[in-house]
Amino acid sequence: MDARLLKKNKILRTVNRLSQKRSEKVYLVGGAIRDLLLERPLGKDFDFGIQGDAEDLAREVAREIEGHAFPLDETFGTWRVVLKKKKKRTELDFSRLQGKDIFEDLRQRDFTVNSIAIHLKDLASPDEPCFIDPLDGLKDIGKRILRANSEESLRRDPLRMLRAFRFASTLRFSVDEETLRMIHRNRELIRRPAGERIRTEFFLALGEEGAGSFLRKLHQAGLLEEIFPEVRGWENLNLGIDSAPSLLDHALRTVEAGEFILTHLADLYPSGVATFDGAKPGFLNRGKKRRSVSTLSKPRASDRGAEWVDFLKNHFSQNEEEGISREALFKFVAFFHDSGKAPTACRQEEKGTPRFLDHDQEGQKINMAIARRLKVSRRTIRIISEMTRQHMRIQSLVKAQEVTGRAKYRFFQDLGREGIDLALLALSNAMASSRSPFRWPFRPGMSEEAKKIKKITEILLRYYFEEFARRPGKPLLTGKQIMESLGISQGELVGSLLDKLREAEISGQVQTRREALQFLKNIDKF
Repeated sequence: MDARLLKKNKILRTVNRLSQKRSEKVYLVGGAIRDLLLERPLGKDFDFGIQGDAEDLAREVAREIEGHAFPLDETFGTWRVVLKKKKKRTELDFSRLQGKDIFEDLRQRDFTVNSIAIHLKDLASPDEPCFIDPLDGLKDIGKRILRANSEESLRRDPLRMLRAFRFASTLRFSVDEETLRMIHRNRELIRRPAGERIRTEFFLALGEEGAGSFLRKLHQAGLLEEIFPEVRGWENLNLGIDSAPSLLDHALRTVEAGEFILTHLADLYPSGVATFDGAKPGFLNRGKKRRSVSTLSKPRASDRGAEWVDFLKNHFSQNEEEGISREALFKFVAFFHDSGKAPTACRQEEKGTPRFLDHDQEGQKINMAIARRLKVSRRTIRIISEMTRQHMRIQSLVKAQEVTGRAKYRFFQDLGREGIDLALLALSNAMASSRSPFRWPFRPGMSEEAKKIKKITEILLRYYFEEFARRPGKPLLTGKQIMESLGISQGELVGSLLDKLREAEISGQVQTRREALQFLKNIDKF
């Protein structure tokens, strides 16, 4: 452990200096110490235990660092200071010690690995800091075991049961067997925390690698079905797929396939792509004004793969709302995309195989209800709703002989950047339905449908990156010019003609104003 990282931290030094003036004992506790011991990057969140008034110190620290202080939990005397600089957010939590001293306080916390403290004044000493570790958290860190402090601590805050699996997934720890038994005994209590708190923990876990394993362990502990009653019965619903005999198996495999794809993006798009002069990869997804065609340069061989991977990484790393990354949202829909199959299941009389008529529409309703229960934003609900409803859309492209320019345009015109997620979801779904291991190139056993969808995904993504995303900023004709040229009045027809003209423009069918006018005058011929 390199304690110098703590000693040099400006925020910790500020808190220590202010606390020394007040003659209060202040301790650094929890995740910062754990991460330092694990040689993980020191994060932006710090927890402090105070033998005194947390509010006064929090307010003074906020004034010093130009942050904002507010009460987080008045019952436990917890105050939070938030500092925002250059899109970076730092959170400092100040809590009154629970109990007569730091030892009693640490015993009341969640897990042994988070129940280690350092007296803040030790950071000003040239010597190594002394760890306060009443529950042998240091040993558990060495063994990479996550152990609950007590069953009572889980009952006191049932969200800790969900947090156990999130920590285990993020830190690559194993949950202690006795802790697993405690969680299973108390699993029904997970219904108590507010939807917002469940949302935060759940999406944080989905945003990390190993989300599939996280979901499997939630199911094994009995928590998954308690948090999402909609999942009950999935384990017994046969889909007729060899690789995933039940709906639950298929949902988990779809998440795992999606994770595989996100870590092998370069293999999905092997050819060169266009680059944008003066623009960082992924700028299209940050809401900036679209560039004109003239600002595009030709593909450079040296950029093959790298620009593409950066573009997609940027897309999936963006936050749709606070605490929910695009990657986490993608995995959420990957898991719940077939939620409508349970209520729509029926069997064909002749073959006896299951059918799920309109499961996409039923799933849309179910997933919107789940999203509302988790208190996500309206925008996030819209994305979940649209991706669930449209998750079978690529099947129509599979049946076609070729993916036409019109089909590609319509796909992204209807879906926007959600089309990127939907294309990768379709591929994840197809791979999860095959018996073959997740590898590039596909191994024997991967279904023909999966191979076709992979090809279509490559075509769609290349089209989005090279053509759709760099479409002209202004149309060749305005609505007013169309009305004047064709002698028509304002109405829905004008909007329809504008859409058709833009489609023809993107596909290269028209390139000048003269061609645009001719196209509109002869629209029935096209």
